[in-house]
Amino acid sequence: ITGRIMAGLRWWNYINDSGESVWVFESSSEEAQIKFSKAEIQIFWAGLVASPVLWALLFFTALFSLKLKWVVLVIIGLALSGSNLVGYLRCRLGSSVSGAANQYMQQRVMANMMNMFKTNPTTTTPTAQTA
Repeated sequence: ITGRIMAGLRWWNYINDSGESVWVFESSSEEAQIKFSKAEIQIFWAGLVASPVLWALLFFTALFSLKLKWVVLVIIGLALSGSNLVGYLRCRLGSSVSGAANQYMQQRVMANMMNMFKTNPTTTTPTAQTA
């Protein structure tokens, strides 16, 4: 609601008749954006960016203090606030080149996050000693 009221942006997801997930990103027209206050838009974006930053800080705090049961909760909060930020960025940037770069960055960040939790056994090869 705040994105639509304060910045003229909204996004959602639905399942179509063929069972596929469809993402919809909307941005109000340039004429309609005149009615939005610049201060409100800045407050909206500051809060939207600050939320994942705060969750990331809490993630490292929980991780380094070895409170692993809190890490799960913080990862959920980080994922939800991060997806909200990505959704609004997609609304704002649309399908421009910046949008494509944003989508690439999303894929790389998600791949890196998933690789953090995978354990790859390291194999060491014995070195041959010569006499």
